[in-house]
Amino acid sequence: MVQVYASRENISAFGTGFFINSENKIITNYHVIEGAKYVYVTFLDDKYAYKADLYAYDKENDMAVLYAEDILSHDYLPITLDVEKNESVYTCGFADDYMVTKGKVLEPKSFYQGDYYIDTSNVVMEGNSGGPAVNSDGEVVGIVTLGNSFSTSLIPSYELFNFVHNLNYSLY
Repeated sequence: MVQVYASRENISAFGTGFFINSENKIITNYHVIEGAKYVYVTFLDDKYAYKADLYAYDKENDMAVLYAEDILSHDYLPITLDVEKNESVYTCGFADDYMVTKGKVLEPKSFYQGDYYIDTSNVVMEGNSGGPAVNSDGEVVGIVTLGNSFSTSLIPSYELFNFVHNLNYSLY
C-alpha cells in the first residue's frame, strides 16, 4: 500500500492506494487525484516520495490507476470476486497515520445513487479513500470510497476487475 498525495493549485489532498500488479500500477479513488497537477506516492516505511502519473480513470465509478515508474519492487494484493454478508473485512489506509479497522460486511450489494456498493461496519476517516478492503485471507473485496464514523461503502472488486480488464492488462 501507498499513501497518495495530490497537489492541486491551492490545496493538497491525500488518500490511499494499492498495487494491483507487478507493473507498478496503483489503484486509488478518482476523487483523491481529481484536478491534481502532481501526484506522489510514499510507502509506510519510506521517506522518499515517488512521482506517479495518471494512467487511466473511471470518474463514474471513482477509480483511477496511477503508474509510478521509479518504484523498484513492491507487493500487490490478490483480488476476489466473492464477498458474503457477515464476512469479516479489514479496511487499510492512511488517515492521520496508517490504520487498519476490522468490521463485517453488512450488505454485499447495496444500491445507492445509481450504483452498487458493499456496505460494511468499518469506520474510516479522511485519507482512507482508495485503500483496499480485504477479507480474512488477505484478498481485496473492495475499495474504500464512502465513509463516516458509522459505516463504510466499498467499490466492489468486480468493478475494479472490469475496469482493469478493459484497459487490457492483467491484475497479476
